[in-house]
Amino acid sequence: MKPFIISLFILNILFSVSAYSQEPHTSLPEIRDGVLLIDNFEDDEVGTLPSKWFDQIAEVSTLEFDEEERKKYKWEVLEEDGNKFLRYDGNRPKHLNFPLKKVEGLNIYDYSILSWKWRPHILPEGAREDKNSLNDAVASIYVVWEMKRILFQKIPRSVRYTWSSTLEVGSNPTNLFGNQQILVLRSGKDGLGEWHTFERNIVKDYQDLYGENPPERPLAILIFSDASSTKTRAKNDFDDIYLKSQL
Repeated sequence: MKPFIISLFILNILFSVSAYSQEPHTSLPEIRDGVLLIDNFEDDEVGTLPSKWFDQIAEVSTLEFDEEERKKYKWEVLEEDGNKFLRYDGNRPKHLNFPLKKVEGLNIYDYSILSWKWRPHILPEGAREDKNSLNDAVASIYVVWEMKRILFQKIPRSVRYTWSSTLEVGSNPTNLFGNQQILVLRSGKDGLGEWHTFERNIVKDYQDLYGENPPERPLAILIFSDASSTKTRAKNDFDDIYLKSQL
């Protein structure tokens, strides 16, 4: 994203404190085989936005979007060989937010493993997460934690997992004054068009990156794809997002 877009993004995040404090219209994720199902998109209609998700600041459910707002989101539930999944195909970043803050009884120490699938198709050309003017990614998933005060504002801490166009696997650039820690899990074109499953211990990652224990409950999980800075295109599929026990 370009620097001025980054600034707007920061402002949106900064003013999201009140939105996160509201009671979101969501329920406890379904427990299946010892895991908390965030979403596998099987309950959604093909051609729609996923019904369990909200706008970036967890203020408006996708079910409440009007037609004009819906067109801004280049996300769509699709089906292939009997399996439903979520696809992003576009340029402009529009985050989807699954608010965890008000999920009753959720303790992240009991469900510390975040598991999900990506199937990237088109990488934003020349993108790199360590440079604001080129900070695009074919796919990212965030865990967003508590607000930290920076000067006169509050900024959420987050761990962002990404498939990078150019950075080496294991790279750890930062954003938002060090409050967004980025971990590159895959990079480049190898594996395009194939499903890839990822699992991360988000408690351990938070401890390693921030040097302290995270709160018991994150604010949200966010997903996004972006190609606006490089003025190219990003296309990626998401599926099977879970929180799992270490056991």
